[in-house]
Amino acid sequence: MVLVFLMACALALGALAQEQGREQDREQAQEQDREQSREQWLKSFPFEVVGYFCREEMFFMQCFEASVHECTQVASTSVGVCLDYIKDQVPESLDREARELWGARLISCAGSVYEQALRQKLLFRDNAGCDDPSMWR
Repeated sequence: MVLVFLMACALALGALAQEQGREQDREQAQEQDREQSREQWLKSFPFEVVGYFCREEMFFMQCFEASVHECTQVASTSVGVCLDYIKDQVPESLDREARELWGARLISCAGSVYEQALRQKLLFRDNAGCDDPSMWR
């Protein structure tokens, strides 16, 4: 009888934990769906881009002879150049879809500027896959 009670308690706790997890997922989804001002987005997203570019497994670290410090410097400059180019085009308020659209535009622009900068310094590695863009999506 005690064993049945303990099993029932364990199942109830498991169900409660699942419900709490679903609640956290709903809260995160609601947070992602909230609109964000252009100013807020321009202050936060560029830092995410630099961090994204300079992760060890990413194209920019695998295919160029650059330290994390060099990557961060070049990526920051690249993002800055692109922000100057697009900031007046970004809408005043961005919903989730707009953040994804403008984020993709910023990443694409900054990636191109970054790659050109490091290729000019002859830092490109001729590793397998580095010339195949489909490997890095």
